[in-house]
Amino acid sequence: MMISCHRLYKIIRESNELWRLKFLTRWKNFSLEKEEKDRRTWYEWTSVRLRVSIVVKQTVETMSAIYHPMGEIPMSIWDELIEKTKGKEHPILMFVEDELRDLSFHQEKNEALTLSYYASALLDNLKRCRQLKNWQEFRTQQPSHKSLLKGAVLISLWFQNCFLEVDVDLNHFIGLSEIEYSLESISQKVKQIFFEMENATFTNKEFIDPIKNGRKLLDIINIVLFDEMSFHVTLVDDGYDQNLLSIDEVLETREGCPTILCIIYYEIARIMGIKCHPVYFGDKLLLRWQEYSEDANSGSLFYIDVCDRGSLKHSVFYPAIIHKKPAAAVDIFQQMMHEFNQSVNEIIRTTELDYPVAPVAAFSLKRYQLDSVRLACAITPLQIPCINEYAELCIITGIDLNGAVQLLQSVGRRDDDSLIVRCKNELTKQQEEIDAAKIPCHRLPSIKYAVGLVMNYKYEDLDEDDGVIMRSGTCVITSWDDKFKESKEWTTGKGVDNLDQPFYHILLDDDDPGLFSARSLCEETLELHPTGVSIKHNELGNHFERFDGRKYVPNAEVRIHFPEDEAAALAIMDGI
Repeated sequence: MMISCHRLYKIIRESNELWRLKFLTRWKNFSLEKEEKDRRTWYEWTSVRLRVSIVVKQTVETMSAIYHPMGEIPMSIWDELIEKTKGKEHPILMFVEDELRDLSFHQEKNEALTLSYYASALLDNLKRCRQLKNWQEFRTQQPSHKSLLKGAVLISLWFQNCFLEVDVDLNHFIGLSEIEYSLESISQKVKQIFFEMENATFTNKEFIDPIKNGRKLLDIINIVLFDEMSFHVTLVDDGYDQNLLSIDEVLETREGCPTILCIIYYEIARIMGIKCHPVYFGDKLLLRWQEYSEDANSGSLFYIDVCDRGSLKHSVFYPAIIHKKPAAAVDIFQQMMHEFNQSVNEIIRTTELDYPVAPVAAFSLKRYQLDSVRLACAITPLQIPCINEYAELCIITGIDLNGAVQLLQSVGRRDDDSLIVRCKNELTKQQEEIDAAKIPCHRLPSIKYAVGLVMNYKYEDLDEDDGVIMRSGTCVITSWDDKFKESKEWTTGKGVDNLDQPFYHILLDDDDPGLFSARSLCEETLELHPTGVSIKHNELGNHFERFDGRKYVPNAEVRIHFPEDEAAALAIMDGI
């Protein structure tokens, strides 16, 4: 019996195909190239993947108890998780990411919201760590003809991750090869028009002499980009739109900031064999082109201006930059991010002036700006003004305070530095808020509604064009105060006459066009939704475990803080 069992065990243990099928059945969303699938020892992979699954899930399940109600996970947690899974090598990292993706996106709808919320936050940390490492590697690379394009793709990846909707599982992120393919397609159009002008037969392999035909090729590039494909420049100070800086979006919409259009032009010219060099004239990025490469004098130098539809101007118009060195890739991207962040600062300043009673509008913009400033710090890590700005934003938003301290320390700041002290003070306040959320808050007779109830709201708001208008929509209650209390996001009563009434902290449905600027509403503006509906918001899992069809069920931490609200919500709904 023992011998037969041993033989059976050996057959099963050594059946690579059996374990391959078992692995791919259990983790069907796992992505792997065919050649990788063919050469794996699947029993070992199944064992490691199962161990990773257990460790990751256990880690995520503990996070709400540690970080609620802030919901902000420090980057150091990622290192702790890798340590628990006993390895930083392939395939451990791949398995950790796959498990986090499963927990984030492949749960039943409106179920396991807290688990998905923290898994998603940890997955964002993983992507952020990877992208910061990519920028570190990019900075150490030797200059090459692909440096500009690689950097542009890294910027696209950064924004793609930062602005991806929380419930969207994007297995595939934009890659260098896809951008190269798009640029190659444009260059094929240039070649085709060239041969048509020459009354010659177009073939992909036909050589075009860039020295002899350089000016004609540049004219055709202009025709293809600006006439046929309608590429056009939009300055970043025209509005806050990260898509203007993302090369994949620019290639799709054909609208972008001057720097990205300059890179696209540069790359197409390079494919055609035309050597250009980026150079700044003041704040404007131009492409310097020498018409005949064997002629070294300045009389053959020209400058291409993508802001003027690729116009070609002789160097006599730019005497001050004839001998100026070409701009380095990191300097170009740093300047682009500086202009972008300056435009956001202006929008924030205008918002604060126009809507002084709605500070959360400016606060929300600062949360978005945080990501773009962090990117600027990654591109050139020793830029002290940029690091200072990032630290200020972290203090205002309460996000990545530990990361801000590390950046400040990386440029020699000591523990008594004012910014470091302020960051640590904010961390202390956050911990106090986390500790306070563990103290039971018992209901008062004045509290009409309860945590988890789905509500309708009606509210007077200011509109830039229409003045005072009535907003309405759907929200869910996450907590309450017996009267108005000031906070970073809510510093006035915003037109409410009676501040001595219950105020409810709420999450607004993302699909409602209404109260962009509200995180808290007074009781008189709310009424119970007659049936209860699920809403869309990326912070639901920070407060709730699931939606039961009528209301949201508080997670363990919210039940500790508001121990009577779950029963109160049921009683309120039963009394409709």
